[in-house]
Amino acid sequence: MNRSPARFHTLDVSHALDHIHETFHISISDTADLFLAVGFSHVLDEAMARNTMYSLVQTMQEIILSGTQDVRQRFEEAVRKGNLYLEGRDIASMGKLHIAAGLLTGEEMHITKSGAAEMYLIRHGQCTNVTANFDEPLYDEDGNPLGSTVGELMDTLPDNEYFNNIATGMLTPGDILLIATARLTRHLDEHELSGFFGKSNLDVGFLNLEHRLKDDPDADVAILGLKMQVVTPETSKAGSSTPGSVAEESSPEPADFVGKVRHRARLVRGGLSDPEQRKKLYTLGAIVLGIVLIISITTALGNNQDAEFKLEVKQQFADAKNELTLARNSNIKGNREEARTHLEASRAIIADLQAKNVVSADVNALLSDVEKESDVANKVTRVGSDDPFINAEGQFSGEAIKGLVVSDNQLFVYSSSSIFGPFINGTTNANKKYTLETNDLILDLTPFSDIRGFLLKLTPDKIAEFSNNSYKFVDSTGITWKAGNFIDTFGSNVYVLGTDQIWRYTRNKEAYRGPSPWLQKAEPTLKDAVSFAVDGAVYTLMNNGEVKKFFRNKPVDLQIIDAPEEVLRGVDSQSKILTESDWRHVYIFNHAHNSVASLVKVQGKDQLAFDRQIIFEGAEVITVTLSPDEGILYGLTKEGKILRVEL
Repeated sequence: MNRSPARFHTLDVSHALDHIHETFHISISDTADLFLAVGFSHVLDEAMARNTMYSLVQTMQEIILSGTQDVRQRFEEAVRKGNLYLEGRDIASMGKLHIAAGLLTGEEMHITKSGAAEMYLIRHGQCTNVTANFDEPLYDEDGNPLGSTVGELMDTLPDNEYFNNIATGMLTPGDILLIATARLTRHLDEHELSGFFGKSNLDVGFLNLEHRLKDDPDADVAILGLKMQVVTPETSKAGSSTPGSVAEESSPEPADFVGKVRHRARLVRGGLSDPEQRKKLYTLGAIVLGIVLIISITTALGNNQDAEFKLEVKQQFADAKNELTLARNSNIKGNREEARTHLEASRAIIADLQAKNVVSADVNALLSDVEKESDVANKVTRVGSDDPFINAEGQFSGEAIKGLVVSDNQLFVYSSSSIFGPFINGTTNANKKYTLETNDLILDLTPFSDIRGFLLKLTPDKIAEFSNNSYKFVDSTGITWKAGNFIDTFGSNVYVLGTDQIWRYTRNKEAYRGPSPWLQKAEPTLKDAVSFAVDGAVYTLMNNGEVKKFFRNKPVDLQIIDAPEEVLRGVDSQSKILTESDWRHVYIFNHAHNSVASLVKVQGKDQLAFDRQIIFEGAEVITVTLSPDEGILYGLTKEGKILRVEL
């Protein structure tokens, strides 16, 4: 025989978030195939459950594809090794495991199962659950039960054995066998199930089954269906199919099922292939699986190539999912670099599938899962705009919004001419709008504890204070306010960022003194800064994405560790750097990428270590600020929504 005389179809129906399941096909030889349906219900640890699924399949695959034993013996050994693997896992901490496996070796079908997995045989319009009562006690030739608590077999069988029995039988042409991770008759009866497949039509049956189960919110199952095809012999008579062709809907005479046997063996002493074990088997009167199979010399080349392509795609898909599971496990262990390696491997496989024009909901869903896990590996949190903390849409119409700021735990928005606030959660309007009565423009604004309000940098080269809901222009008598677009404070000191110098002023009894150059030497590159922040040291964000640090009045060599490239790439004039003296982090708002990066200040070193990235989705964020304890990040969208993220 040149190939297995069966074609197969798969279906995955998912509704509950705590159910996962998959089907697998492993081509062993031209005449042997292994089919599995594996799943977990009531999942407690998805990453570990998925890893267990893939590792179990891999364990069985390695055994059954290696060695020189007969394939049936290898199947028994694979099942036994599967038991040993599962015994070493804490399955209860992951959920409830359900497995069904079938080995098709030309004319014979060998099946085993565990948990709520089921197999259904549809023959001549009748459906039979071939795994019903699969774990009933066995009987010896004298009718004595095997597997009782005092029986010889049970004495050698571990209490937590998952696979207990193997059944062997034959399939007739036109038979359909459904291998499922859950009981299908919970959702439809056997008569309805057999009716779905009509006259052994696998494709129509699965289409009907999919429509039925996807409308049932309680249905969560993966199904692999096999259809045995009729293969004509080389010595076919005139008028029959050509030698080697596959006749999809042939109707041979049914086999005589009476007297056929179903063997069931506990997986000890070698199972069905062990003569001693066979002596203990009782021949059951009712056969579940029978055989009539006409063998061909060859199959059509096109069918073979198509089958090989499908098998290759199926294997690639399984490989990609396995890489994703390994990435999840690495993330759980905190090994993010290893996780990224596995994710790149998964992406590469998916890209290859897409290059082959394999486009399906499953592939797209897998790619989505890879990107979500990539967020975990890259420490990314995504924030939507559908449920804002405050919705102030339309309130800033016609205003050139400059920033968002928190003072005394109250939230304010400021434009080039006005201050709006405070905003309170659940409201849509600021309490008031405070507008400058001059033609001056607000360039920058910062909280200033000395006045319990805000300090404003205005044009042309003016400073104003805002406290007690009113503006006050700072007396410039005897003082020159240097040109610059940005202002910050530290203690009672005020800093203005110039084009080549950082200018310091000091407030004392409502009067300001200065300016004095804070840097020992002029720094011409400061003209390219788009923002700065002071915490005793000075951090500047440059328009090329570089972060510079100045400490003790001079530049230092600052290192940024482990930050993804996009954190600092494409910085524009609306981007911003934020920190305070009592904060553990420096925050960088990259307006071009709609994101905020959190960087840890490494104690005693001129280093910032990447901690996490917050990406805003669904709306353009134009500015951000943080609460005084850096526990909450606020973002203001272009439409006027204020978003809130707990850090």
